[in-house]
Amino acid sequence: APRLAAVTGAFSVTANHDLELLAAPALGRVGGELVIADEPKLSIVELGKLTAAQTVRIENTPKLVPETVEDLRKTTAIP
Repeated sequence: APRLAAVTGAFSVTANHDLELLAAPALGRVGGELVIADEPKLSIVELGKLTAAQTVRIENTPKLVPETVEDLRKTTAIP
């Protein structure tokens, strides 16, 4: 199966009210903004290869643990 490895623009996951897991294990780079917002049930984000994004915005995701949010926000350095 094909796997998303890079996004040249923005990558947004928003308002999927039943989403509990977001997995894109091969995604390494987001050229624009990474947005995860308005996801009340989202508790697991698997973006293990993500090393760069222009900006990261995470809002209204009450079930994500603070460490996950912090780790995602560390990916904002695009060389």
